[in-house]
Amino acid sequence: RVGIEAFNLRVVLRNPIYTGWRVIDKKRDPSPSAVYTREDGRQADRRKMLRTPDEVIRVKVLEPLVSERDFARLQAILDEKKQNHWRVRTDYDPQFTYTGFLRCASCGNLVYTKGCGSGRRSYYVCKSSFSDSEKECTNVYMRRERLEKVLDSLLAEGLRDRRFLKRIAEAYLHRNQAEGPDPGRVEAGLAELQEKRQRVMDSYIEGLISREDRDQRLAEVDKDAAVYGSLANRGAAPVSPLSAQQLAAVFRVFRDWRHLPRVQKRKILRAAVPEIHVQNYRVSGLSLLPEARSDEKSRMGRDSWPQRA
Repeated sequence: RVGIEAFNLRVVLRNPIYTGWRVIDKKRDPSPSAVYTREDGRQADRRKMLRTPDEVIRVKVLEPLVSERDFARLQAILDEKKQNHWRVRTDYDPQFTYTGFLRCASCGNLVYTKGCGSGRRSYYVCKSSFSDSEKECTNVYMRRERLEKVLDSLLAEGLRDRRFLKRIAEAYLHRNQAEGPDPGRVEAGLAELQEKRQRVMDSYIEGLISREDRDQRLAEVDKDAAVYGSLANRGAAPVSPLSAQQLAAVFRVFRDWRHLPRVQKRKILRAAVPEIHVQNYRVSGLSLLPEARSDEKSRMGRDSWPQRA
């Protein structure tokens, strides 16, 4: 109703300015590890950190819009929600294997996850279904079990199909010899990573994740940013042909895909597969990171994919 995203609204509701008090409880982290640098090597910014209680600055700046009592009640509600958040629950058992790696093949938006009902039915859902965006999307709610079965089949069998691998190699050579990486896609990827970095820092400041989790997630973001940076700096020079040994080295890891636990599957996905485009339980596009010998999306018609997938 107010046009504010939920993750931003949570931060707004923590601000005591509405009680009339301007409170400065954060400062720039002075440690060397907190320095951000730009692409040209110049210092960009520093991470923020909480001040100690004796450093907090409180100034009365306006008449309150809400009472101290209402604000305190609101903070108690937010604290309770944070304590019950799935990120801090030790009994939470994550089930979604492909969350964060899927995009809607209909509108191009991110694919979110959703659990419904007491029976804990779980779905993959296009982000457009949760927003008031004017962009119409025809994608459906996809049951987790059914869609992951399709994706497991693609990665376990499709990426070992000789005809499909030949198509990937041919598309790779053609697109790299014809043109360089799409600048728009590289720019959008870097912007997404910057938003992800901010979400990680917000989660850490709110106490939802530990320092170790924060550092691990930021390291993953930095690794992905380095990949996009290499794409931005890469020219359109022709590449040497792919050999059978190179393809085998890339896709060998998917041989035992079905038997891997969720944690190991996600590690492989983070290392090799940034995007999978899905619609109505069908895969229409797959992109691999440059280290996996392909940096452009392999988009193919439905008949081009192995029938098992």
